[in-house]
Amino acid sequence: MAFGSLPFLIWQDNLSFLWVFIGGFIFGLILFFYHFLMWFYTYYIVTDQRIRQITQHGFFGKDVIELKLSKIQNISYSVPGFSGEMFKFGTIVIQTFVGDLVIKNVEHPDKIYNKLQYTKRRLVWITMFVSIIILAIFVVIGWMQLYVWRDTSDIAYRITKILPLPVANIDGENAEYSDYLLYHRSSLAVLQSQGQADQKDKVKFYQNQSINKALEVAYAKKLARENNITIDDKRAQDLIKSQQESSKLSQTAYASVVKDNLHWSMDELKIAMKYTLLKQEVSFKVDKTASSLASDIEKKLRAGKSLKDVATEMGDKVQPVFDLSVSVDNSDGGLTKSAMSLVKGKTSGPIKTLSGDGYYFVTLNNIEGNIVNYSYIKVPLTEFNSRLNYLKNNNKVKYFISIDK
Repeated sequence: MAFGSLPFLIWQDNLSFLWVFIGGFIFGLILFFYHFLMWFYTYYIVTDQRIRQITQHGFFGKDVIELKLSKIQNISYSVPGFSGEMFKFGTIVIQTFVGDLVIKNVEHPDKIYNKLQYTKRRLVWITMFVSIIILAIFVVIGWMQLYVWRDTSDIAYRITKILPLPVANIDGENAEYSDYLLYHRSSLAVLQSQGQADQKDKVKFYQNQSINKALEVAYAKKLARENNITIDDKRAQDLIKSQQESSKLSQTAYASVVKDNLHWSMDELKIAMKYTLLKQEVSFKVDKTASSLASDIEKKLRAGKSLKDVATEMGDKVQPVFDLSVSVDNSDGGLTKSAMSLVKGKTSGPIKTLSGDGYYFVTLNNIEGNIVNYSYIKVPLTEFNSRLNYLKNNNKVKYFISIDK
């Protein structure tokens, strides 16, 4: 009662000041009520997917900001000193890739912070779980596609080129699925172009041929690694260029011929050439018997013996061919070219041709116009194929797809 009478005691002579006090009090109430409404109708909603902040501006304006929890990088909060600690309010800062979301005057910021952190971690775990399930589904479908249905489509081929999946294993070395498809897809494309793709016997034959080729490549890689043998891209590219120049075709025309006949791109041809060169180098390296025999033949020829005499003496250890007549541009791995470089009646030393199947000794018999006549004896390489066949016949090969016999 005494407090209510205070304005009258102070302003007994001028009550107009009382209205100033009352007006200020009412204005303060209105201002407080306005800010209370702005605070009351400014709120945020947190779900397991996103956070939404709705900010009241004036009596009719609103700002809505929505943020996916997956976009959040970091969450922090602060309490502004004594008043914030006393009345349990503070500011939460949510950092994202594009900027910060600041939520001020939040009641119990520590609890909201913990709730956001829990929701974010829960979302991460859910996302990881769903991703693992999806990945498992794709893995199962991919496995079925390759190892059950034996798919040869472009998608399957791309998958095997990215992932080093095995189609078989020989002596501990995986034969890559991509190598198998490299050869098998080429064979199937040839059958398709000939209208024979529905002939199951031929498809089975080429399937077996392709997987044997993949095994051959795998075993060559193993032996190459053991003997420090490598083939770089340049050497394979030089071989392709040499063949292209021998065919007298432009690069575009040569690529078109490769596509039409082998159904390979030039990159695939380069891979196949690298494998061919690798097997050649390995075959020459491991075949000590053939190397020793070639050295003996070279000594006999230097001693004055003729090619026929040496062939007779060696018997079935060598493969002789006499009086062979071919065109000067004959494509035979380089034998014709080597013969033409000789003096008539002379015999070359051991030659490793592009076929890579043995050592050749060539004698030039005659050249008449565009016809070259020469003879040769071949020391065949047998060690690589012998080892390969031994592994196949002694259960050293494991197949990961069914092989039709």
